[in-house]
Amino acid sequence: MTRLFYFVPLGLALALGGCASAIQRAARDGQADQIRAIIESKRPKEKYVRRALCLAAGNGHAAAVGSAEAIKVLLDAKADANARNVDGVTALMAAVLAARLEAVSALLGAGADPNLKAKNGGTALSLAEAAGQKEIAAMLRKAGTKE
Repeated sequence: MTRLFYFVPLGLALALGGCASAIQRAARDGQADQIRAIIESKRPKEKYVRRALCLAAGNGHAAAVGSAEAIKVLLDAKADANARNVDGVTALMAAVLAARLEAVSALLGAGADPNLKAKNGGTALSLAEAAGQKEIAAMLRKAGTKE
């Protein structure tokens, strides 16, 4: 069985001395308009946009609808649909872990590869199956998952 991934909440990471750019905070909070404004005015570094996509994809709080729009804004800004965190977890895997059907759909539509593996060997499909997310698993299979 594939080990599920555990994310350190951003607030805890900040308290431990990490930092987040304005675009990452906006992505975490699902603030698509703010993301758009930051991209237009500040032209953030690619690494911040990539991290922001992972944050927006895994965002499971009450602003989930805003997060789906935030993902689309980031993808329109040429964020890599296969963005990964330090554990090799892709934005698609983060969306699967958060049970975010709209996010999974947006990422697959933007070319996210459902066959990529994290450092521990897990894939988006193995995560969906482990969590009992049948609708997301079916979507991943339809997208060409080779498991």
